[in-house]
Amino acid sequence: MPEMPIHPLIAARRSARAFDPGRPVEAAKITALLEAARWAPSCANRQSWRYVVCRGPSLDALRGCLNAGNNWAVHAPLIVAVVTRSDLGCRITGRDYAGLDLGLSMENFILQCVAQGLIGHPIAGFDEEQAKTALGVPPDHRIFALLIVGYPGSEELLDETALAKEKAPRTRLPREETVFWEGWGKPGA
Repeated sequence: MPEMPIHPLIAARRSARAFDPGRPVEAAKITALLEAARWAPSCANRQSWRYVVCRGPSLDALRGCLNAGNNWAVHAPLIVAVVTRSDLGCRITGRDYAGLDLGLSMENFILQCVAQGLIGHPIAGFDEEQAKTALGVPPDHRIFALLIVGYPGSEELLDETALAKEKAPRTRLPREETVFWEGWGKPGA
């Protein structure tokens, strides 16, 4: 099969860690990010995502919930909590679709970040209960991920571990390991 190039937004997307702490994200850009997320597909159009935008006092509280491995994220001027509850999405033949809905919505958000010259880096390394308390998220909801958002900044703010990840080449598993044709384990054309 001939190779076709992927869309430039997808090719440019990277989970960078070096943020400019002195450059806030403009309100119009935040609105565009949330609109992009809002227009994602979802099972039966249930739109099971909820976003909590943190850029003021809640940002400091949320920074305190980050795992040590995500200390680079404290420099971002914006963190968005992605929240759901399983019954907000569909449940079809025993499968919950809320997580799929969130993934689709988050990818729209992240690609809109790229289009606007921003970094959008999703993480799961945070204390969920502490974050729920800090943001007033109801107990029956889950914070699925945090989206760390901001403009690219200096790598000088990164510790040695984060800097190594920042400089590492962008890689993916070979397609043969992740894509099968006409049945499990069958190599493709």
